Amino acid sequence: MEKENRIPHFSVQIFAILKLMLAYAALWRILKGSISESVILLSCLAFFGITERLVRRDLPSRVLCALSNRLALVPVLIAMCGVAIQNNAHFPLLLAFVTLFIFGKELFFVRHAIQYFFRNEEYAAPRGMQKINAVAVFVAVLLYAVSLRWAVEPYHNLALIAVLVISFIDGMGLFWNRYRKKRSVKEINLATKITLMRLLMSPVFLIVYFYDRNASFSDNSLTLQILAIILAIFFTVTDGLDGYFARKRNEVTKLGKYLDPFSDKICTMTMFLCFVASNYVPVWMVALVFYRETAVDVIRTLAAAENVVISARSSGKWKTALQATVIITVLVLATTLSIITNSTFPSLYPAMYANLLIIWNWVPFSLMGVVTLVTVLSGIDYVLASREILDKYFR
Repeated sequence: MEKENRIPHFSVQIFAILKLMLAYAALWRILKGSISESVILLSCLAFFGITERLVRRDLPSRVLCALSNRLALVPVLIAMCGVAIQNNAHFPLLLAFVTLFIFGKELFFVRHAIQYFFRNEEYAAPRGMQKINAVAVFVAVLLYAVSLRWAVEPYHNLALIAVLVISFIDGMGLFWNRYRKKRSVKEINLATKITLMRLLMSPVFLIVYFYDRNASFSDNSLTLQILAIILAIFFTVTDGLDGYFARKRNEVTKLGKYLDPFSDKICTMTMFLCFVASNYVPVWMVALVFYRETAVDVIRTLAAAENVVISARSSGKWKTALQATVIITVLVLATTLSIITNSTFPSLYPAMYANLLIIWNWVPFSLMGVVTLVTVLSGIDYVLASREILDKYFR
């Protein structure tokens, strides 16, 4: 059997050398305090990173491209972390955490790439996520380099948060591929991947919502408020997409039936708890929603013990749709009120603005009241529909 050729294309080797030279030149300029020159060098590095994708096609070239990106960008990120620690009065916790996480994760990827070239091991890294990961790190490094001299708050930190999430997904993809091949486990279908992505993005909403370390959502910058709305819409859209793809591709699984409602609960409760912190809704309403969700989970567990899978009922779907609508509505109205507050409207029309604040104090409460009522009624519907299963345990 002919041995596989694992020598990257010559042009890709040249690009790899150029990227490393530019990266370490930028690193040197950062340490010297020449931020403008380092930004130019990093921009050239990004240009070469984009250009090389037009010439590489084979797997060895793709592996070398990913390897050179990591060897180029991680040292620069570490250098910027050191400079930020020295120059800032407050310790850059987010930058330090992201740098430490990426360093550990990329070290594992570098080891895996070296084993591919020199030990003929099969390459298991997720190729699609590698491209997204490389772009995210490029953007984050460039923005943070710019932030060392110019004010780009909060965009550089948002880029770091995106890098953290993407790097985590990228790393989990590698571990899963290696585990799947060693254990001969079947691939996760598209619907389950979408569900898992929604689950992993829930903590990101928390970070965005409380980015300014203040419970008041209206105090956030407009960029973060819009990002929170986008995340809420993302949760809603992906909630429908995973079920759509599962049915269309005939990939409905038991794991999906359990994981989908669990992911929905995590996303929804995360956003409701944020609303409680901002005093938009009272605790007892969210508590009733939590009690309903827990009760339905108990019913599903009891049904599973009897080898019965309880699928989502119509009342549950209506409940989910109403919750998503109310969450997005509250976020949009809160953002709109924040824009009005920061404008000249309050000084021009003080009486109208005062009435607007009075109305706003009741809007989230009223909307959440409807959500709570529908959620409780949905829970009662599940209990009544599961009487046969419950009778086996209470008789």
